[in-house]
Amino acid sequence: MKKKHKKILRQSGVLPYQYKNGTFNVLLVTTSSKKDWIIPKGNIEPDLTPRESALKEAAEEAGIKGVITGDPIGSYAFQKKKTGKICSVEVFPMKVEKEMIEWEEKGKRERCWYTCEEAAARVSNPQLKELIIHAVEKIDIR
Repeated sequence: MKKKHKKILRQSGVLPYQYKNGTFNVLLVTTSSKKDWIIPKGNIEPDLTPRESALKEAAEEAGIKGVITGDPIGSYAFQKKKTGKICSVEVFPMKVEKEMIEWEEKGKRERCWYTCEEAAARVSNPQLKELIIHAVEKIDIR
């Protein structure tokens, strides 16, 4: 009897950051259910590159605009609660240049700035936790 292999959904996301007053901070958003803290991410749209898709998700989910400042800093996987599908998320560093007052998913999510240590303590995915802890080592903040 053959086992069915689950198709892995490719997603991209950003680790939004800013460096102010000598402190490196990252922005997290809640899931749409507001139960967990995560980074802005989503399915890679067919007409967009992973980078473009990640920037689009950042604007929609977190109401932020900025620039991707380098190659992906890592990836993590998770299982969707509703469908059971496995997703692999490629994460790009994003320097935040603007926080919008109004955005598409404002009523569905919360957003908050944290130090890497605080952010890592808030997320439940162990791979994302590790990625956040080591983010400052991988991002050129100059």
